[in-house]
Amino acid sequence: MQEACLRLDDTHVKGVGVKHLHLNVIRRIEVYTPTLDMQRRIVAKVSELLALCDQLKARIAAGRVKQAQLAEALVKQAVAAAG
Repeated sequence: MQEACLRLDDTHVKGVGVKHLHLNVIRRIEVYTPTLDMQRRIVAKVSELLALCDQLKARIAAGRVKQAQLAEALVKQAVAAAG
């Protein structure tokens, strides 16, 4: 994949209080985008990772429910033993 970078230093900007980016500079900026195949692979990977995040969120929620149930059972057991 090709990479391009145009450094925007004081030679490319004009103004004192607010520095402006002028069209003649913008026209010279090269912007590379990934190929369509690479974009599809990125989308597939992001989708895969989002699905994994959803699974982890569900497991965390289930763990919290289980934790609450265990805490309640411990309190009941302690109350029964004290009584």
